[in-house]
This record gives sequence, C-alpha cells and structure tokens, in this order.
Amino acid sequence: MRVEEDSEIFLAGDTQWGNAGTSESGWDALCERLSSDGDGARDRHLCLMGDLIECITIDDSRFSWDQSRIHTIRAQRDYAISRIEPVKQYLRILLRGNHEHRVAGNYGDISAELASLLRCDYGGYVCVVECVSRRRGRLLFRLFLHHGFGKLTSSAKDSVQRRANMMAALRQRLQHLFAGAVVMAMGHTHQLLVVPPDQTLQVGARGGELHAYYRGRDHGAAVAQDAAIVPPDDRWYINTGSFLRTYIADGDGYAEMRGLPPVEIGYCIIHARGGRVTCVERVAV
Repeated sequence: MRVEEDSEIFLAGDTQWGNAGTSESGWDALCERLSSDGDGARDRHLCLMGDLIECITIDDSRFSWDQSRIHTIRAQRDYAISRIEPVKQYLRILLRGNHEHRVAGNYGDISAELASLLRCDYGGYVCVVECVSRRRGRLLFRLFLHHGFGKLTSSAKDSVQRRANMMAALRQRLQHLFAGAVVMAMGHTHQLLVVPPDQTLQVGARGGELHAYYRGRDHGAAVAQDAAIVPPDDRWYINTGSFLRTYIADGDGYAEMRGLPPVEIGYCIIHARGGRVTCVERVAV
C-alpha cells in the first residue's frame, strides 16, 4: 500500500449490515471523519476487517427475526456496497470475517466478491500490508491484519482490571503470529482496545554511568519499524471494535441470549508521521 509519510490508516470492521443492531450513525461518523479535512495528515486510507455483512441465514441457530433487518445475503451485500460507496476512494483492503466464511460453502467467497465490486485489494482472513512511501518508494512499516478468533473476556470484578486482562490477552494472542509488523490488529471480538508499545522505565549503563530510560525512546536509536523482526515490546496491538450494538430496544438476538456484555461502537486510526507510526487512536462513537 503506497502512503504519504504523514498519513492516517483507519481500521474498522464488524459492521454486520443486515442486523437491526448495526449502528448506522456510528458508520456515518467514521465516514465524516475519514472525508473531513481536519487536522494533521490528509492522506487517509481505510482497511475493513471483515464481518461486514451479517450472513446469518434462516437455518442458522443464531438467526432471529427480531434482529434480521435484511434477510438475503445478496441484499446484504448490495446494502454494504451502498454504505461503503461514499468513502470508496479511501478503501485499500477488505478482509473476510467468520460471518462471511460461514456461508462460503453455499454462496462462495462473498468477501472476494465485495472487494471486486468495490475495486480494492482482497486480504482473505489474514494478511500482511506493506506500507511504502509514495514519494521515496521505500518500505516504511508493515501491518499485520487478522479478522480475529476466539473471545476476549475477563472475570475480574474491577472494570479496570478486566480491561487490563483483555489487553494482555490480545497481545498474547497476536504477538507470535508474525514478527515483522509494528502494528498487529484483529477484529471479531467487538472489543475496542489499543495496547501501545512497552514504555517501562528501565535502568542501563551508558558511558560508564547508570542511566534511567524508557524503552525504545531514550538513549538509543529509534526502533526500526521496517525491520524483518520488530520486538514484541515495540509493537502496537489493536482490537478494532465493531458497529453492532449488543442490545436493541424491540427484540432479542444471539448476543442477548448468550449474555454478552454491551460493547463500545467504534474503530481505530493509525497515525504515521515522518514515515513512522507514532500513535494509534481509539475512537468510540
């Protein structure tokens, strides 16, 4: 993917269009932010993380008339295209989620079809994205994008500890899957989490004296984000959130029946400055 050295990369997914619980206003807010002039970089890109459409058919145990707003897969596909169309010029890559994968045996790869119709790259269920400087042609950094798997939960009584446990589990789940990315991201669990690089204060020797420093920031060269191996402590780990409300006013779905907790609606933005990822913004809408 060719980018300016000052750029913003939006990671969003789990819209599940076709479900009555999809937050249309949340998606509108993303589109407005993506297309606005705003502050900072104006070179913007969008990567969609999968589960874009509900793909729950009437013979699926998760099906609920209360939560099914668009009933056929083809109609869900067409509606998804209509919602993505206003920001199609920013769309670079589209992933397949477990919802789309579940109907592949009968329908085929609807995610590949979506990518073809929207004229963007197709990343399958998991991919590595090389971000290359548009002006200089050199590799800046890599992104590891995975739709996601499993659950991120915690039984801790305190909300702060629950979030900390889930952030630790997110890092543990992703860090061994690929070594050469400065950003490792997944969707699927509907959690909106950002785990930054480790900034633990450490003590080391320099010039025969002891010095306190923060890892990757002080008393040494900055971490090479284009390296074949980026140390796990120097990466960003992201769970990209969702646009599906867990509870709706007039009906029950599989989230309610399984006792899943409410989730934040939102997405994440990777901010790159000077060809380096400098921060990841967690956006709740």
